[in-house]
Amino acid sequence: MSSMEALLKDESTRNIRRLLKVVILITIAGAAVSSRLFSVIRKLLSDKSPFVLKIVFFLLAWMG
Repeated sequence: MSSMEALLKDESTRNIRRLLKVVILITIAGAAVSSRLFSVIRKLLSDKSPFVLKIVFFLLAWMG
């Protein structure tokens, strides 16, 4: 067995690969949620209602 095969079968390597998969999935999910959120905010802002604007600005301030 070559050293590369041994490295790929190592337990710590498998743990790192699992961790990377989780990080990638969380990143993709976060991007999807933020994209949808901005789409909703843009739709609400197009209504130009003062009440809606207050809600949107409150949510933006609360989030960050």
